[in-house]
Amino acid sequence: MPAKVGTGFASGIAGKKQAMPAKVGSGFASGIAGKKQAMPANVGTGFASGIAATDAEEHGNEDRVGPARTRMKTAMTILYVLIAIAVVVGLIFAFDRDGFWERIAGPADLGRYDFDHAPRSRTPNDALACTPGLCGSEPDIVLGESEDPPAAIVAAVIRRVTEGPRPALRVDDRTDPAYARFVVRSPLMRFPDTVEVEALELSNGSTGIRAYARAQLGKSDFGANRAYLKAILPSG
Repeated sequence: MPAKVGTGFASGIAGKKQAMPAKVGSGFASGIAGKKQAMPANVGTGFASGIAATDAEEHGNEDRVGPARTRMKTAMTILYVLIAIAVVVGLIFAFDRDGFWERIAGPADLGRYDFDHAPRSRTPNDALACTPGLCGSEPDIVLGESEDPPAAIVAAVIRRVTEGPRPALRVDDRTDPAYARFVVRSPLMRFPDTVEVEALELSNGSTGIRAYARAQLGKSDFGANRAYLKAILPSG
């Protein structure tokens, strides 16, 4: 192949390269740049705004969850405290029921009752038994006169109380053989009642009796004290 043919072919190729206008390349670059510039500025702004809105929503949820979580913790703390109190109270009641009631209502022994002048309980949680003329208040149980001496009658009552089914503790000073006072408790719950009996010599030589039983707790004893007096007294 003649040398000039190869030279001409190369020159033709070079000529074609040179024949591409400079503005074509420049236009291509400008087109690309134009496409980049054609993206609206608000697209980027909207994307950023969306992210910001999502963050704000998450923070809002956290703000709502925070107080709810605090309230839940407070409620659980109160619950634990109540459970602890219930456990302590239960243990005290289980191992020291007498002391438990005393902490709530005071001393179980209500003291000596004035049969002549003191009023009865304002609620139906007591019982009064008397020989006629020996009590200032209307009795629930009317007792007859006895031929036994006062000390013997009271001794018999003491025996019935101490041998009875209900736990009883004598609380008077025992200086008067014709008088006795007890704290008598219910078998299971150990509710305290103060029970006292007194025997008096009458002018005719016979003996009269008066007894009073009263509950420390509750507004009604459902007749328990009345039944108890009937069980321990010689007659009714």
